[in-house]
Amino acid sequence: MKLMKTKGNKTIEIRYQAREPINEDEEEDQEEEKGEQPEKKKKGEKGEKGEEGSEDQNASTSSDFMVVVKNEDGSGLLFDCNSHEAQLSIYRVAYSKKVDEIANPTNIEKMNQAYQGPDFLSLDEKLQQSFSEYLESLGISDKLLAYVECSAVDKEQRLYMNWLSDVKKFVSDQ
Repeated sequence: MKLMKTKGNKTIEIRYQAREPINEDEEEDQEEEKGEQPEKKKKGEKGEKGEEGSEDQNASTSSDFMVVVKNEDGSGLLFDCNSHEAQLSIYRVAYSKKVDEIANPTNIEKMNQAYQGPDFLSLDEKLQQSFSEYLESLGISDKLLAYVECSAVDKEQRLYMNWLSDVKKFVSDQ
């Protein structure tokens, strides 16, 4: 899926995939396998809607996405990001004179040839903050991140329902 807008002479695109919702119990199991201590909710602690034992207590949202900021000449920046409960995390910032080539996941050869930039967390904290503020100035806000997370789950659900319908039709045609 892609969201796109123009700001000045730059085009900003957010590219992301449909995805299944994350079950926090599964997330805790994965953290334990990695040797991390998962954060446990105390008995009686309220879920996101404020109801004890609500379904939202066991579900969290997270989406991987790309932000492509490009000039009219095709040069630009590619940000590999994640949003977890509308909180932005940046993993990488890459620059290319042909940013669409490195942003295309089917073009692995071009991606491997281009310098993908350093690990984001190895950058100076002020530079990290500057990149975060730059994305915010382009409209990458917590509201937009929440929309990306929700629409990715919604799209996955619609694809799943279509798949069920197609399988049911196929099986019942025999």
